[in-house]
Amino acid sequence: DPEQERVVVNNLLQRQVDGLIVISSNTSDEAYSKIHSYVPVVQLGRQIGDSSLPLIMTDATSATANLIQVLATQYPDEVYYFGGEPGLTPSKQRLEGYALGLQRANVSPRAEWIRQRNYFSYSGYDMMEEVCNELGRSPKALFTASFSLLEGVLQYLNQNPEMQQGLHLASFDDHELLDFMPLRIDSIAQDYTA
Repeated sequence: DPEQERVVVNNLLQRQVDGLIVISSNTSDEAYSKIHSYVPVVQLGRQIGDSSLPLIMTDATSATANLIQVLATQYPDEVYYFGGEPGLTPSKQRLEGYALGLQRANVSPRAEWIRQRNYFSYSGYDMMEEVCNELGRSPKALFTASFSLLEGVLQYLNQNPEMQQGLHLASFDDHELLDFMPLRIDSIAQDYTA
């Protein structure tokens, strides 16, 4: 919510903070550019529009492409993508990586493979339910663009264990707990560079 973000930032500025590290869903950096003239502002994880403010971000495109290439080589006839918030920089990069990975594996993407909503776990659940209902089974390969979407997919699979058969899961974001899951889940650990 942009209004809520503005209130939080104003409260921080009133406390005379030494700088701001922002993860914003704004599409314009006008307000942050003004603030940057007297308090340093650094964007973290996503770029605000075409902002020239300092930015620290993961190289999500190449990391995603590498994983998708492996998946698409194994499952050339079906690699689904669940993403969130299409307008955000990380979403764009992860989808670009998905397309690049398919291209490297000589797999033509199908529009129905790509589903995007938001990054809440209920969206992962809903997209998984939708795809399983459409196919009458789980997809052969599925990449979730975030750990929260993966949580929703896992919740659906927990409630519908028959849909776990023949499914290869992969996700952006890594967590140690994935190594202890009964399902094999390939994941990407974020590599931050400034």
